[in-house]
Amino acid sequence: MSFNPASLITTLQSKAELSTLNSFINGSSKLQSLFSTASDYTFLAPSNDALKSWMSTRSTPPGQDEIEAILTYHLVNGSFPTVSFTNKPQFAPTYLTNSSYSNVTISPAGQRVQLLLGSGGQPEIISNNQTISTVQTKVY
Repeated sequence: MSFNPASLITTLQSKAELSTLNSFINGSSKLQSLFSTASDYTFLAPSNDALKSWMSTRSTPPGQDEIEAILTYHLVNGSFPTVSFTNKPQFAPTYLTNSSYSNVTISPAGQRVQLLLGSGGQPEIISNNQTISTVQTKVY
């Protein structure tokens, strides 16, 4: 999702399928500040189902630190509308620069995500650990 920074939190809160994401953002002053001040970005908002799936792989609930890292990894530097995805991968830097969770020795800093058209011409986002996410809803 790509938004005007002033409206990102409001837009996210209007989506019932993002209620878990919203509770994470509301529980973190760091995330609230980041989402209020970021500019020229694309936010890959994880749905309730995606977050439930992530949490089900864990033996303990994630700590605040890890939640903040995961969500800053979903905030990509720059505008990447899905119409710009091609068969050639784009490696986009994210706002995740915490060295406990990312490789920040590259420039510009920020863990990368891979953006490309997958099989069937559908937009895909591939994480550093090769998890493939798809776009369910586009909101501009």
